[in-house]
Amino acid sequence: MRGYKGQTVEAELTVAVDGGADFGFRWNESNHSYEFVTDLDLWRQPVPVERFLSRLTQRYALRSVLEATRHEGFDVTEQRDCQDGSIELVVTRWDS
Repeated sequence: MRGYKGQTVEAELTVAVDGGADFGFRWNESNHSYEFVTDLDLWRQPVPVERFLSRLTQRYALRSVLEATRHEGFDVTEQRDCQDGSIELVVTRWDS
């Protein structure tokens, strides 16, 4: 992944950005999680990095919840994006 003055960093997932710094995620073995990597001085996205990460985290959590509910036999009967930015889900399961 490229950054300031062509410096590079290894990342497992990289997004190449025209006219700005790439961003990506690399595995942090010490805490067993992915960390966001970019050159914040070159961040040229239309939203602040904090908002980007908040939205990304929310979408990741949503996908995790949807996968878990389906695995447990639930069906999503309603999904609603609320004005405050939260997401409401209604799930059901029929026992026979």
